[in-house]
Amino acid sequence: MKLVFSKSFSVVLLLVFITLEEFSYNAQILPEDEVEALKQISTKLQIPYWKNIDQTSCNRSEDLNATTSTYTLSKVVCDCSYNSSTICHITNM
Repeated sequence: MKLVFSKSFSVVLLLVFITLEEFSYNAQILPEDEVEALKQISTKLQIPYWKNIDQTSCNRSEDLNATTSTYTLSKVVCDCSYNSSTICHITNM
């Protein structure tokens, strides 16, 4: 029984490591200075659509891009191809 538990535990541990590596590989981070710049722009222009801006906002475009049926209210374009696709930069607003 002890040997079976060890093999099962090893398999589970291996799967956890593979999953964690996959998530960390896909993390695309916006540099903190760009986050702060977006927050300042949002405050200055009183943009209510930019809620919860943080380093992962490029991964969630709904945080930065807002449209209605008639108008585009805000549009922020991120390029996440830097540093092996782990770093994003704002390229257009």
